[in-house]
Amino acid sequence: MARGISQEMLDELAAEQMFPFYAFEFSDGSTDYKYTTLDVPINLTDTGTGVSGTYIPIGFEFESINYTLSNVMDDCTLSIDNLDDVLTSAFVGGDIRGNEASVYAGLITTSGTINTVLGTLLMFTGEIDSYDFDDSDIRLVIGSIFTRWGHESYSGHPSSCRYKVFTGTRCTYSGTEIHCDRSYTRCVALDDNTANFGGFRWLPSIENKKFQWGPNQTEAEYIARH
Repeated sequence: MARGISQEMLDELAAEQMFPFYAFEFSDGSTDYKYTTLDVPINLTDTGTGVSGTYIPIGFEFESINYTLSNVMDDCTLSIDNLDDVLTSAFVGGDIRGNEASVYAGLITTSGTINTVLGTLLMFTGEIDSYDFDDSDIRLVIGSIFTRWGHESYSGHPSSCRYKVFTGTRCTYSGTEIHCDRSYTRCVALDDNTANFGGFRWLPSIENKKFQWGPNQTEAEYIARH
């Protein structure tokens, strides 16, 4: 036979309410800004998500959080209430792009006059990619830290030195020699200037080389699997 819930337990459950909330934080390079959708300031500490500090009330909402399989174009867009111009100085005083920003979701329970945070969840973290604002709102786009993986590098990875200007600011050689063929051997001969060698001399040695994966895998096992 099923047991019913006593009236005392029902009264306790009715007296305790749970509310979801959001929080976000960003930095302008020198100052950390922490805000929450709650109508009162709240102290948050969760080593699992990294949320920490006092978050003060402000109105904001998500326009979108976009995820992709490649983790290259992930982004999160926030629309933040700025009617009182509290954030204007942070966005007008300098360029905050590239600084860290994170968005959290949380759950708080209220029993009488006591508020208890049940937990938080990191929804998105990354770097400020772009922003714009008008007389009432700030629109902030946070890009994934993996976005840069999709960028092409303008610098190659040759085994010879990449620095074409001998005795230049990157080479820094200041001796009496007037010639360099940009090889590692020559860099050694130039008063052992190898600390400033701009190449990746070990690359030819690993070209087409088979690497074992795992501490207990033998070369024969690797070859058999590949």
